[in-house]
Amino acid sequence: MADAASTPTGTVAFGRGPDGNRLMILSWTAIGGTATGSWLECPGIPDSVHITPTATFGGATVVLQGSNEPITTESPTAVGLTTDGTAAISATANYQKKIHESTTLIRPVSSGGTSSVINVYVKVRL
Repeated sequence: MADAASTPTGTVAFGRGPDGNRLMILSWTAIGGTATGSWLECPGIPDSVHITPTATFGGATVVLQGSNEPITTESPTAVGLTTDGTAAISATANYQKKIHESTTLIRPVSSGGTSSVINVYVKVRL
């Protein structure tokens, strides 16, 4: 439960939705109050994001960023993702919304929290 700046590593899992379609779940777990998640490739269409605390948000705000630059780029340019083209994906409590943009890379960024332990999950349609 470190609140010092960190870079949580994301993981990828595959499964099927209730309709039988293939899904990929991108996840970053136990994110502290000040953290920038690792970039994960998003080969399908990002569908929705679910942000939830394991214990507490501790005042943290979590935003979701995307980039269409190659993952081989040393520092891809991060752009804030939105739910409708204008409303930023920004959570200070349990949060589940659709993602508006299609992006090649995706990551969460948290800031402003103390004693925060937050999980971020992104569902991608393949």
